[in-house]
Amino acid sequence: ASKDAEATLFQLEAEHTRDLTTMQRKHDATREAAEALRADEEAALEHLQAQREALEAAHEAQLGELRAEALSKAAELTSRGEALEREMKTALEDRELTRREKEFRGTAWLVVRREAFD
Repeated sequence: ASKDAEATLFQLEAEHTRDLTTMQRKHDATREAAEALRADEEAALEHLQAQREALEAAHEAQLGELRAEALSKAAELTSRGEALEREMKTALEDRELTRREKEFRGTAWLVVRREAFD
């Protein structure tokens, strides 16, 4: 009976060792798969980060161009506004001179006609 018990115990120990080895292999394979997934995930994250940074840089460059264009247009509009203001002032001055000239002619005509009747 002790030989049967020893044989059974030996068989159980062998099965246990075999099961333990199998489980250890499965655990190692699972850990390696998890590490591979983690590495893939990190690579994907790095790729996404690089894309985000590239898009951000392109966006900043585009914003810089838009700001420069806006400043240029603002300067151009300011310049045009100043030119129009000067032109308006000149036109008003010319109109006033024309009005005064007509007034003077009218006054001179009336003086000449009065002298003709006197």
